[in-house]
Amino acid sequence: DFSKVFSKNSVQMADKKMDRGRTTGRPLNIELGAGFGDWAVLQARSNPSSDYVAVELRSDRVWQIFARSFLCNSASPLHNLCSVGSECGSFLRDRVKPGTVTKLFVNHPEPPTQTFGANASNLEQIAEGGEEPAHMLNSQTLLSAAQCLDEATGEIVIVTDNQCYARLICCTFVKLVNLRPGLLRSKDFGVQSGMRRIEVFPRLLRESQTVYLYEGKPGDSIGHKAVQNQTNGSSYFDRLWRSGAGAHAQAKKRFIIVMQRGSTHDPKNRSGNATAKVGGKARKNQKKSEAKQKRRNERRLLKRSQNAQAQT
Repeated sequence: DFSKVFSKNSVQMADKKMDRGRTTGRPLNIELGAGFGDWAVLQARSNPSSDYVAVELRSDRVWQIFARSFLCNSASPLHNLCSVGSECGSFLRDRVKPGTVTKLFVNHPEPPTQTFGANASNLEQIAEGGEEPAHMLNSQTLLSAAQCLDEATGEIVIVTDNQCYARLICCTFVKLVNLRPGLLRSKDFGVQSGMRRIEVFPRLLRESQTVYLYEGKPGDSIGHKAVQNQTNGSSYFDRLWRSGAGAHAQAKKRFIIVMQRGSTHDPKNRSGNATAKVGGKARKNQKKSEAKQKRRNERRLLKRSQNAQAQT
């Protein structure tokens, strides 16, 4: 329960600034893989009415985040930022009270899985419940993240400059919503937000539930607070994005995924001949998808049988 972690000073200062007499209901935001803490420190300083938790595995970076919270060119140390050293999955599962997180952020300038999402067949297998590559945001971590979210307003916000990785995350969310119907839904920004929807990833095994991939500039619409006249507070993500870090990073594009608690149904996708798009390729309806999965399983069983006979 992070309400017991943050200093009362942060609550009192925020309430005084916002001219309100109550100290309850402060938003709790968590950044996973916070790196050196540039983004988290900037957000905590520009949004004193909310609390931030920066989670990082490497101990040297955890210390730098802690140091930045004291040496951030502000009048006083940040009382609304907590630096945590932990592996993300176990932290969310064991250390965060369910239903308490307002927004959970992930900013990936250099994802460990660079090109897995370039192969549409690999994405299809994951969306249908197949094995995932090793990376931080696997379906188990995303499940733990979803369970931490506030059931009314909670959101998972993922920003990356690698479109292949963004596709992998989208299909991992498809897998999760297949396994846990009603847990999450993809946020629809509409046409006025400045966010351009570039791909749609459907649920292949059940009724309609889609995951949207957007391209745009992170801003207030996804909880990234902008700071006026900020010259040296750009985040680690921004610096690497501008330099085009990574062989598969986009220097001028940012890909955004936002998932909310709860479920939604799109009547347009319920017809028997509906088609949808996964990784840029049209996929057929539920019955044909199930038949394809059945044939795939039969081939796997046959291959295992043949291998067993060869060994004997």
